[in-house]
Amino acid sequence: MAPTILQQAGDHLASAGANKAPYTYTDPLSEVPTLSGVDVSADGTTPIIDMEALLGPHRSEIIKQIGLACEKNGFFAVKNHGIPEMKINNMLDTAREFFHLPDEERLKFRSTDPNSVIRLVTGFQDKTRNIFVSRQSLKFHSHPVEEYKSHWPSNPPSFRENVGEYSASVREVEVAILEAISESLGLERDYIDKILKGHYVSINYYPACQESELDVTYGVRTHTDPTIITILMQDDVPGLQVINDDKWINVNPLPNAVVVHVGDILQVIN
Repeated sequence: MAPTILQQAGDHLASAGANKAPYTYTDPLSEVPTLSGVDVSADGTTPIIDMEALLGPHRSEIIKQIGLACEKNGFFAVKNHGIPEMKINNMLDTAREFFHLPDEERLKFRSTDPNSVIRLVTGFQDKTRNIFVSRQSLKFHSHPVEEYKSHWPSNPPSFRENVGEYSASVREVEVAILEAISESLGLERDYIDKILKGHYVSINYYPACQESELDVTYGVRTHTDPTIITILMQDDVPGLQVINDDKWINVNPLPNAVVVHVGDILQVIN
């Protein structure tokens, strides 16, 4: 089951200048979730997978846990993933620096072409429902790193190095998780990775809404991910919510962990 994901707008990677960027989307929201329906008591029920255990004698047990989390929950957190803390911190710092850049610098990458190697996507206001969807997202291809690095921003100067090192580490995590998922489905260990055709990074910024007359602000609309899996690194600002067993639940940041979402494509494999 792919989780339906809602992320409320918070002060993620805050930058006052980022609110000035023009809107990209004009299509209205298909539906507006009711945040009062979030099951706060369910917070902390995120399945947690110890990736380090995949390398030991309990691999088969961990694979079963991953398979169950994919089938029942549609998402899970991964600890002991092996991504160095320094690379994570460098990635977060670089993301903050990028979204602190002047509008004219960031908007060089704004595009509505979904096939672009790199593009900046901005938020939009649904004036009919008096709602603002507050997100800026820099999306770009990332594997192999050397093939795409030249397309990435050169400002801030640390971008290509820090993002490249982080992307390479995440790629190792991705392979290990996809191998475990393949085995949980009774497939060859490299089955899913062999059919994987694209890898991209999405750096998301959720500015706090300054428009007090709006009814509500969302970070992103209700959605499922059109991917095989999504590996999400959260900062320390909460806001991610998923619908599970017909209830919205919080998925608050876990120290030194990443969250894996089951995407739409994975559901049609096997």
